[in-house]
Amino acid sequence: LIDSVVSSKLDRGDSARFLGGASALVRDRDGNLATDQAPWIPIEFGLRPPFLQITPFPGNGVLKNSSKAGEIGWVPPAAGIPATEVLVNEAPGTNLASNPDLSKFKNPDGTLPQNDLTKVLAVRILLNRPMEGRLIIYDNIGTHVADADLGAMKTAWAADSTKKDQIREVWLVWNGTGKDGKFAASGVYIFRAIVKVDNGEGKSVFQNLIWKLGWHRDVK
Repeated sequence: LIDSVVSSKLDRGDSARFLGGASALVRDRDGNLATDQAPWIPIEFGLRPPFLQITPFPGNGVLKNSSKAGEIGWVPPAAGIPATEVLVNEAPGTNLASNPDLSKFKNPDGTLPQNDLTKVLAVRILLNRPMEGRLIIYDNIGTHVADADLGAMKTAWAADSTKKDQIREVWLVWNGTGKDGKFAASGVYIFRAIVKVDNGEGKSVFQNLIWKLGWHRDVK
């Protein structure tokens, strides 16, 4: 086993062997040192350890739909626009960008988002495994407002079998509307994700993730 710290120096198709002769450092259980003829063995790459980084959007965790003080408010989305979406973007880095490129986010099946991403509350998650489960959004007295199935995430990772541990940025998006298509009241909203995640060892672990985000609206 080779530590993942050195993985950036290795690539698929590379091989490794024990250092042999007088410089040998490894012995078998009978005490024999590796010889100068230790065979080269192709390296088999496993999955990288699970990776998870989370932050709200907007950055302060509050979305304002206001027409006061020169701000421009907006009306509810048209009928048929979903209140929640699960969006994915391949992210080669290991940190969430402070100014994400909204044009790169798509539904797991490759279709464009239906919501305007400048007018949503979202949880931004950088991870290298899809999560299965459900996102449920409540108001501050515990009333269910909206929800989303997270199982669609698996589509993005399954599209290319060579990228089972590809780091991607996932957005759990809410446009501020309830089941009736109207804007919810201003207040604190709880985003709760009950998820199952691959732990990298062939098993799954369950997590209960909770975030508090703010929605403020004073548009008539």
